Amino acid sequence: MMNVLVIGSGGREHAIVWKVRQSPKLKHLYALPGNPGTGALAENVSGISVDDHSAIVAFCKSRQIDLVIVGPEAPLASGMADALSAQGIRCFGPKRAAAQIEASKVFAKDFMARHHIPTAKYATFTQFDDAIRYLESVDYPIVIKASGLAAGKGVILPETIDEAKTTLESILVDKMFGDAGDEVLIEERLVGQEVSLMAFTDGISVTPMLPAQDHKRLLDGDEGPNTGGMGAYAPAPIFTTDMMHEATEYVLKPTVQGLKDDGTPFMGVLYAGLMLTQNGIRVLEFNCRFGDPETQVVLPLLETDLLEIAEACVNESGKSITIEELPENIVCFHAGTKTENGNIITSGGRVFSLTTHSKTLSSAIRQVYANIAKISFDGVHYRNDIAYRALFPSERTDWETDKRISDGRVEYRASKIISLPTDQLTYTVNGLAMQVHNELGAGHAEKFYQRRLADLCKEAGIPTEIEKRVEVWVDGKSIGYLKLDLWIDERLVVECKSFSHSLGVDEAGQVLTYLAATASPIGMLYNFGRRKLEFKRILQPKDVQDWQKHLYRFVHRTPGMLLPALSSKGTSTPPIRFKSTIGKPVLVEIPLTLAPHCVWCSAGVRFASAIRFSKLRILRRGY
Repeated sequence: MMNVLVIGSGGREHAIVWKVRQSPKLKHLYALPGNPGTGALAENVSGISVDDHSAIVAFCKSRQIDLVIVGPEAPLASGMADALSAQGIRCFGPKRAAAQIEASKVFAKDFMARHHIPTAKYATFTQFDDAIRYLESVDYPIVIKASGLAAGKGVILPETIDEAKTTLESILVDKMFGDAGDEVLIEERLVGQEVSLMAFTDGISVTPMLPAQDHKRLLDGDEGPNTGGMGAYAPAPIFTTDMMHEATEYVLKPTVQGLKDDGTPFMGVLYAGLMLTQNGIRVLEFNCRFGDPETQVVLPLLETDLLEIAEACVNESGKSITIEELPENIVCFHAGTKTENGNIITSGGRVFSLTTHSKTLSSAIRQVYANIAKISFDGVHYRNDIAYRALFPSERTDWETDKRISDGRVEYRASKIISLPTDQLTYTVNGLAMQVHNELGAGHAEKFYQRRLADLCKEAGIPTEIEKRVEVWVDGKSIGYLKLDLWIDERLVVECKSFSHSLGVDEAGQVLTYLAATASPIGMLYNFGRRKLEFKRILQPKDVQDWQKHLYRFVHRTPGMLLPALSSKGTSTPPIRFKSTIGKPVLVEIPLTLAPHCVWCSAGVRFASAIRFSKLRILRRGY
């Protein structure tokens, strides 16, 4: 059982107290200073300032506090975690050096530039005249930021150059933010939707929480000045599985690893403010703690015990490893291990590798996987498909080709179909979750081909709609929407994929659903992810129940949304209906050829100079 102290007095801290209160590991809960809301759940502590580290340390010792959870950023930036740790008191939150990732925007931007974390172009200034000269030289919209902590109000988006000059004068000359404005950043203003992504980290591993979107502007319609946050919701449906993968692999993990490599390991909650741009995810800012108001909508969805997570993050001891006797021809090579009190424990990262040799590759693989369970520890993870490229060469993706698939205007990530990292935690998700469309970033291979096909059709004078949205209705109620990759001349559905595996019934079912949604008689399904182009021609089914069942593959039943049960043909099951267009088609044929700098592999050809398709039969509306 644990005595826990939560530092802070806002809505975020009330949410933390509310969540901690649910833990069976809790003995007694304190909030310093707390508020009337926390007072109903915990014992509020008055008479001690959150800036008085010595008094807080003394309080923790007198109450035998096992864990301190710090809510606001200011105590972390001033070294509260350092003071507590020095006295042997565990603190869930980063030390002062790591908290600079939020306390100094200049530190954060320089860190991102040094560790190649995607962010906007920027320049830093301490002198008003230098900032003005730079301002007059840029040819893109800007954002002005005070480098230090400004209670969430230090970001200004000027609409004119005169407004920008006035803002710089207010910060650098008039000191409207005090010492927090001693240094300013002038950044390129990014365009897109913002998403807040928080993650738990022990300084080595990273586990993202659910993505959230908050509303920073004061007035309805995103008007008025920026605030600390007027409200939020989670999970954010715009943040797709691939975006989560991109953010985890190219933002969160490099940030935690970079801080560790720089000698300032980060432990606690890392908050990434992200902008979803046409060129991929960009980092707007980092925070060193739970977000406000994001915490108030994310923690209620977290079913995992928050105290268990916090305790796992603050405990520096590794996880005990059990190694059973292995066959003579198998060697266990240690990597991330160390000895503690005579026991072998993990020390982070890749822990060990299991190696064997055999007459055949398949035999060696079988031997390794047959013995891998003999080495175990809490949280062990390994891949189940090592050497699959050698065993199944026809199934693999040509990575060199993947890297070259780019139009020169956007970054390309060779991301594949992955599972959400948040599967490591459990959440209760309310509301409709409908994911029929694989919403990928603009630089993904699927989107590259999608744009190429659309351009070719438009050049041929054939109307083409990208990302067509079709509403879905059940029994007179809207339950969500579909998105089509391409809808050509209101007759042909085209779905682009980039899978290393072959197209299956799920992909066919997806296109069948699109055909029904648009009253289109034919669809084309392309897979560009394999060495040889794979495609399927899919016709509209006559039986309504066929495509209705396929749609149900992608509609998840959730609390508050009662969908009709699937049943056999001829029953009274309410049909699924779509808002679509029907017209009389005529047959048109056009050749499709992609740009010469794109490459693909086909049988007997190393790299073809162009991707060529046979003629597509396009049903074109008659007028």
